[in-house]
Amino acid sequence: MAGGGSGAPPHAHLWVYRWQEDPG
Repeated sequence: MAGGGSGAPPHAHLWVYRWQEDPG
């Protein structure tokens, strides 16, 4: 998957971004 939580691209899925930020 795309690497870089805080540096995630703007076109990245929101659920993916949140999953990286909060794996729990």
